[in-house]
Amino acid sequence: TKKPGGAEEIKIIDTVQKGKDGVKGGAQLPQNSIEETKINTRSMYVKATGKSSSAGWSIYEPIYIDKSSTDALTKIYTADLYEYREAASGLEHINKFAKEGLNYDLYEVWVLNDSSKVDGTDKTGWTVYSEEDIPKLVFQNNNAVVEGKISVWVKSDTVIRLVGRSNTDKNKSYPTRFFDYDFTDGTTELNRKLKGINDPANYTVNSKPRYGFGNANSGDTGLQGDQLNGHNINRARTPASTIIGKCSYGLVESALSANGYPVIKANAPDLFNPQANLIGRTEITGRSLIFNRDGDTYTLTSVFGSEAHASNLNQFQKKGPTWDNKDMVWTNQFWPMDNASSFGTTGHDPKFGTAAQEKKYGVAVADDGKEHNYFFGMNFEVDFELTDDYVGPLNYYFFGDDDMWVFLEHPDGTTELICDIGGVHQAAGEYVDLWNYIQKPEDNLVENNGSGETDEEDGRVNPKYKLKFFYTERGASGSTCWMQFTLPSVNAVPVIDYTGNVKSTLKLGKTVEGEPTNERFDFTIEFSGSSSNIATNDYPYQIKNEDGSIVETGDIRSGGTFKLGHNQTIEVFNLPDDTKYIIKEKDYGGYEPALGTETVEGVVIKDKTVEGNIDWDRDDIVDYINKEVEYHLPETGGSGAISYTMAGGIAVVFGAGFLYRKKFRERRGRRI
Repeated sequence: TKKPGGAEEIKIIDTVQKGKDGVKGGAQLPQNSIEETKINTRSMYVKATGKSSSAGWSIYEPIYIDKSSTDALTKIYTADLYEYREAASGLEHINKFAKEGLNYDLYEVWVLNDSSKVDGTDKTGWTVYSEEDIPKLVFQNNNAVVEGKISVWVKSDTVIRLVGRSNTDKNKSYPTRFFDYDFTDGTTELNRKLKGINDPANYTVNSKPRYGFGNANSGDTGLQGDQLNGHNINRARTPASTIIGKCSYGLVESALSANGYPVIKANAPDLFNPQANLIGRTEITGRSLIFNRDGDTYTLTSVFGSEAHASNLNQFQKKGPTWDNKDMVWTNQFWPMDNASSFGTTGHDPKFGTAAQEKKYGVAVADDGKEHNYFFGMNFEVDFELTDDYVGPLNYYFFGDDDMWVFLEHPDGTTELICDIGGVHQAAGEYVDLWNYIQKPEDNLVENNGSGETDEEDGRVNPKYKLKFFYTERGASGSTCWMQFTLPSVNAVPVIDYTGNVKSTLKLGKTVEGEPTNERFDFTIEFSGSSSNIATNDYPYQIKNEDGSIVETGDIRSGGTFKLGHNQTIEVFNLPDDTKYIIKEKDYGGYEPALGTETVEGVVIKDKTVEGNIDWDRDDIVDYINKEVEYHLPETGGSGAISYTMAGGIAVVFGAGFLYRKKFRERRGRRI
């Protein structure tokens, strides 16, 4: 699309080879050897809000295609072939937007009148029924009229399109492991040459090139001149023709290590492994990234635990020009470690960033002229499932500094690098179409089995993928981390604590005594506490079988529900200290929970309810035992623990799902 009026343009790397959107094998990561002018780019557009930050920077917001625009209609499901069920059939057996957990609601129903318009995304050639019309729709195999209803005559060639719209916006929390890195020895003299995280003791060998923290603005670290294959890796790459050209690509291998961490090609500390004993590194626990959800699109907005220093991350700030007078500075002021417990204490770096501190410590003034806790890293991961009919967007956008490496883990456990913005550089961006790495379903008719059952009930297992993100801030003066992804059925992956400082897991088990059953029993859970956000936060959970295999992962908040079967357990992660919880099992005919025989701290207040308080210094044990009912139907038992770990087919119907979604305006057209 054309550049909107009044908008400004931010160029980012497009990893999609021209003409290969949505095609497996169509990705091309940037390489140092590729000339700058030959790297494929795309444009993000932003528009000034008329407001300024406290430092006087102009504030901009991304521009998205308006939802009423015809080209905002995007196909997300392949068309299916359905049998006509009964004379007064409704939408129950074809409404894919009714799937549990889907982030869209059915918004419109389109019935095709002109077969030449079957692939069109506007309403020409279709009869469109609105959200208000949908409850009145009745599909019939004749032209009879039903009083009070809207009758649709279904024939053998009838095509029905279902259009979804994003349901209620909701913030999502993704547990994140943060590290605060020091580059000095933390003494009064603030010695920095090969000190802190750059200490030779952190490297398995002491050979060059060495990957480290601090750049040309940080004083003599001893590492600022190290190069890999002729390119700077600890300072801006030269010649610095553009912002994009100041990155250093190819710093990591194309797959993660056996332990699940990036393999840096230069000599480097084990930066992201929480169990590695490193000088100059402090893990900061209890934090998570908060994303705003709009349908299946998630945009980073803040850091839980550091909101005062890392908020409004969905916006851009602009000031300039850059140090080489070639470009404007775009940032979102990402400083999640500004309230960490480590800075300024014995053995740790102080904050830097003001003109006075530049004079005192020899570290560059921050872009906004304020003091900040420089040098940090983070990693987190999400998983997502793909049904065999999903053909919607799988997008990832990043804009920031410094290193950002994203790996895709396939269902077989193999990993591959899909986003590479490496080196110490000014903010730069990259776009990834994950369909370049995943086989896309054939965009044709798929015979429906006529059962109306879900994939799980049909015995099929949807493939599950993971995105694993690794980020560092290694250079003084600025910090930016803007990201957005569009993925279906996204779940948070819990962060396992290895430090011994946090015990924030709630664990509840379930057993069923008597006759074997595959029944999964419904529970509700409520959270409350002194902080108002305890009840509104999302907390990641895992449900496991007795053998430890994972049945389900997701997020849950106060008032949420979950299901447990025989010998299954649920673990809820990242609950704050002193959180009050109430768990209740719903009624089931033939199954009757009983009072627990023994409790410690957790209190059984009713025959189906348990309540207690999270205490990081205590392990709670709660028995959840069921008794046999009088008429001797199969009985259930509950034995669990709440603990805190460190650790007539006349006609057919075609159904295709579309959605209205928001997307960055781009210079070139979009594939629908």
